[in-house]
Amino acid sequence: AIDIARIIDAAVANHVIIELNANPSRLDMDWRQWRRAAERGVLCSINPDAHHRDSLEYVRAGVNSARKGWLERSAIINTLPITELRKLLVNRKIRRSCC
Repeated sequence: AIDIARIIDAAVANHVIIELNANPSRLDMDWRQWRRAAERGVLCSINPDAHHRDSLEYVRAGVNSARKGWLERSAIINTLPITELRKLLVNRKIRRSCC
């Protein structure tokens, strides 16, 4: 058994972004778990897990899962403007390396 609550807590403590794998065969966390993660302030990256260009359409399944999990646009790093994404990643790298 996997303790998702502990994983979410560890992500918060370590400033880790969690992947929302959108491949319908590989949805690692369901929407109820994403709701808890969102409430804790965890950021996510929607990944279609595409190994072929047709699989890029899996993003829709990821967006639907994110919506069900009450994830707002600000919690999904794929929606950030590139300048904000760069700042976010640099700040996280600094926090993780210094603390």
